[in-house]
Amino acid sequence: MPNPLQFILSLLISYLLGSIPFGYLLGKVIKGIDIREHGSKNIGATNNIRVLGKPIGITTLLLDIGKGWLAIKLSQWVFGINLDWQLILIGLAAVCGHMFTIFLKFKGGKGV
Repeated sequence: MPNPLQFILSLLISYLLGSIPFGYLLGKVIKGIDIREHGSKNIGATNNIRVLGKPIGITTLLLDIGKGWLAIKLSQWVFGINLDWQLILIGLAAVCGHMFTIFLKFKGGKGV
């Protein structure tokens, strides 16, 4: 059974993983644009589909889903966290990181 410090560390790691702004990064790296200046000005998959096209938008969606999945799985694998309520909170921390990313002044995706 994980101790409280491991759970708190899992929440922090989950938030940081969720904060990775894949929509923004893909727009910058692949197309050389700041997605926040186009379309709905959101970094999420929907705006990426509209502005950058389906392949980049779908990639954004899959990466955004993947970072939430990875946050939960890392908590299970590394710290042995397996209580449902803890895993739910860890997943919510990833969603909060996605919506309020520390890397873009706390402005991120919509968390859908």
